Amino acid sequence: MGLIAHCSTLMGQLLQLIPRHVFDHLGDSRGWQGPKPRKFSYWSHLAAMLFGQWSARKSWRDLVFSLNRDARTISPLGMARVRRSTLADANEPRPAVIFEKTYYKLYERLAQAMDSQAHKAPRIKIIDATTIDLCAAVFPWAKFRTRKGAVKLHTVLTGQLPQCVIVTDGKTHDQKAVQDLHFEAGDLLIFDRAYLDYAWFFRLHQGGVWFVTRLTRNSCYEVVQTRSAAGPVLADELIRLSSPKGQGAYPEPLRRVHYRDP
Repeated sequence: MGLIAHCSTLMGQLLQLIPRHVFDHLGDSRGWQGPKPRKFSYWSHLAAMLFGQWSARKSWRDLVFSLNRDARTISPLGMARVRRSTLADANEPRPAVIFEKTYYKLYERLAQAMDSQAHKAPRIKIIDATTIDLCAAVFPWAKFRTRKGAVKLHTVLTGQLPQCVIVTDGKTHDQKAVQDLHFEAGDLLIFDRAYLDYAWFFRLHQGGVWFVTRLTRNSCYEVVQTRSAAGPVLADELIRLSSPKGQGAYPEPLRRVHYRDP
């Protein structure tokens, strides 16, 4: 009797990290929001898009050619051969919430496995935005400048994993994009001066959320209390915003630390 050698591809190992039963359940429960797949299933759709990212494909034609060239390899992964028009059409009407929910399920698993600071310190979350230039003629919705388009990726990074990524046009201000995000009490947020909004700071404070940012040069404040400072810490103070607008937005004291990194 002959033996058939089983070879687990790298892509197969990566796809094993995704809970297939959870994905199938999401497809069954959420698929009604879009057209019913015929031959190109939601799983094949997800795997094809992941393959394009992992292998750095440069176009639909490049992606489809590479997939179909390795048809015997992808068949055991539950994937089917695909046409370029089929993949392009699937990206248009299908509900993205299925893939979004799958990401958060996977995120919860990996976050628990990688969480080395649980119960030891506040969970640190870094907030930042990245601008990606686009052609305004091809992406007219990505408003940025008169002859130039762009999108912004607003990211909340926890440890080594992005907790969420919000995509907006290039004109959307960094601070505006995070207004409706929810954070847990005890979280420690770190962000730059682009997110300075004292009213938002006060809402975070009232929710038990810590934050660290840089003070703008034109901020008006008065020192309430001075604490001892040593080494690279040049000043450690409790301050209160002194402008009427600042006092109205954040009526409680803030801590100001002047630190110099040699």
